[in-house]
Amino acid sequence: MNLNIDFKAITENSPDIITRWNRQCKLIYANAGFEAKTGMKNGFLIGKTKLEMGLPADIALPWAQSLKKVFKTGMPTEHYNHFPLPHGNLHLFSRMVPELDERGKVQSVLAVSRDITTLKKIEETLKEQAHFIEQISNAMPDMLYVIDPVKKEISYVNERVQQILNIKPADIYKRGLNVAKKALLPADYERYIEHLDECTRLKDNQVKEIELPIRTENKTMRWFRIRDKVFKRNADGSAAQLIGIAQDIDDHIKVREKFTADHRRLKEAQAIGHIGSFEWQAGDIREYWTDELYHIYGIKPRNRGITVNELLGFVHKADRPELLNAIKTARNAGQPTDITHQIIRKDGTIRYIQRRSQSIFDEKGRIRKVYGTVQDITDIKQAEKSLRKTTELLESIFNTTTNGIFVLRSVRNTRGRLIGFKLELMNRIAQDMIGGNLVGESYTNVFPAAIAGDLFHEYRKVIEENNIMDVEQPYEHFGTKGCLHLVAVKLNDGLVATWNDITNQKKLEKERRELEIKHRNEILDAQEIERKRIAEAIHNEIGQLLSIAKMKISQNGAEAERILNEAIKKVRNISFELMPAILYDFGLEAAIVDLFQSKLRLADITYNLNLTGTQLQLAKNAELAIFRIIQELITNVIKHSGADHVNLTISKEENWLVIYFTDNGKGFKETDKKPRFGWRTMADRINRLNGEYEINTAAKKGSEIIIRIPVKAIE
Repeated sequence: MNLNIDFKAITENSPDIITRWNRQCKLIYANAGFEAKTGMKNGFLIGKTKLEMGLPADIALPWAQSLKKVFKTGMPTEHYNHFPLPHGNLHLFSRMVPELDERGKVQSVLAVSRDITTLKKIEETLKEQAHFIEQISNAMPDMLYVIDPVKKEISYVNERVQQILNIKPADIYKRGLNVAKKALLPADYERYIEHLDECTRLKDNQVKEIELPIRTENKTMRWFRIRDKVFKRNADGSAAQLIGIAQDIDDHIKVREKFTADHRRLKEAQAIGHIGSFEWQAGDIREYWTDELYHIYGIKPRNRGITVNELLGFVHKADRPELLNAIKTARNAGQPTDITHQIIRKDGTIRYIQRRSQSIFDEKGRIRKVYGTVQDITDIKQAEKSLRKTTELLESIFNTTTNGIFVLRSVRNTRGRLIGFKLELMNRIAQDMIGGNLVGESYTNVFPAAIAGDLFHEYRKVIEENNIMDVEQPYEHFGTKGCLHLVAVKLNDGLVATWNDITNQKKLEKERRELEIKHRNEILDAQEIERKRIAEAIHNEIGQLLSIAKMKISQNGAEAERILNEAIKKVRNISFELMPAILYDFGLEAAIVDLFQSKLRLADITYNLNLTGTQLQLAKNAELAIFRIIQELITNVIKHSGADHVNLTISKEENWLVIYFTDNGKGFKETDKKPRFGWRTMADRINRLNGEYEINTAAKKGSEIIIRIPVKAIE
């Protein structure tokens, strides 16, 4: 190749670092770029290895190994390393080329090192962004997926899809939409396929949704709201990929409320570009390229050079005027140029090129030559494009979800103690809830009550103990009270949280509980009425008949009289069990005393009574319920405890009626607390009165039962 390049002019004015090294791996030449990039004086460095220059061994030794490889093999090689600077690391990509003597033996190695620090920073930003997005994605409770509606392939699913369907990611990607075919009923699968087909015709900002029951990991069917939109388009504008979110709305279908969350995914793109150089001599119609520059343009190296027209033939039509003007500026005016444009290779691929040039003048000030470098920055452009897509994807997911999402960054004092949070990111739902975009504001200033409440301490546990927070948090917004379901997970030195308003769900649950209590009350009232009727019938009819029978057969002997007396006694006991007349005639205290006398004395069980609380003016149905509760406690003691002594105290403590009952029986283990029918009935009666109870017991240590009933519920 007849390439006459002024080596010193190119190297000394090149923006890249150009160095030459001998067999002892010592520096024998360095251009001005080396000193400009590293801040180290060339005169001080000449004749030294990188280790002797004071560089760390983990940098100097690999560099020396690459040099030795070129000396040994006589072949070019590439080397990546970083150079420590006061303000950070300088990242370099170097190409090492052997320089041969007249015998063809490698006498030195020429290294051209390109500054790729900007690309490295973009790569690190992409990695951080990808990790950030992945954290948010996996913090959401919804299923997120990306599919090809034409090929019926699934290219991405989040962890929630794997959990709900109980299928490994590899199997999902292998089976594609057959996964949906198995998870849906046949008719619903056809609806889903039609839905996907309609989604391919959506505009960029349109979202289409469908509600379907899906078979989950435990074989149960749960309802999901599926929302899809076009995620990626082909060159002709047709939909290439759809992104979808499947929200579990099964509880919403049943109770009319369920929160959703979104998720999304990011793929990072990175690559390393190449660099070439060119030279133009005044009066020549061609400029001459190095081999690497030919490679950038996708053509074979040649000796005859490239004319301006040939060069413009590779350039995108829209960029030709700017490039032609830059060439004229350099050749005619001698001014430096720096432009970015697109080229189209012969195979149709498009590359982004950054072209820099510098003019050299003779002693009379006339332009003698123009030289420059050409860098393929396609990878950087693609990385920037990926970064924009990441932002667009994040914004799309944030603004599609019906959940509030925000990211908090920790604020610490000089000792490292967590003292607050800054709002770092929030979606539109969060902005609407809080009242605007408050990113950068102090969380504790926005929510002054949160710093003193449990919520701040829960956030602290998420960050300092790596806990997952899942709480229901009351709120008041513009005078309206409600409740949020709040989930938060750690994200670096901060957290990401999602919330869903469950106010309506809580309201419906409360109404359901009230209806259940009302229904149980109606059943118990009906039972008491029926018991009263049966008791009266037994007492008035059967008891009367037995009394008459006794008088009729009294002449037949003492045995007949004994049997009839026993029968009359049992009838009266049954009547008392069904409807304690003494309760209605003389009140709760008299009924309890009579119950203990009639039951415990026959069972040889002693007792102590303290019934100060029975002096309250209680409603009749409340007195009956309390009597039935105590009646059940006595029955359990006689049947199961083996006790010979019991204590009962009924007292009023502040706004509570407290029933305190103990026995000295055998007790029972925690694992033996199986709910018998009597216990369930007693618990229902306590719940009916809005009360609460606790049972303290242990084997061979007796039992202690404490029942608390609000006075306002029984007066």
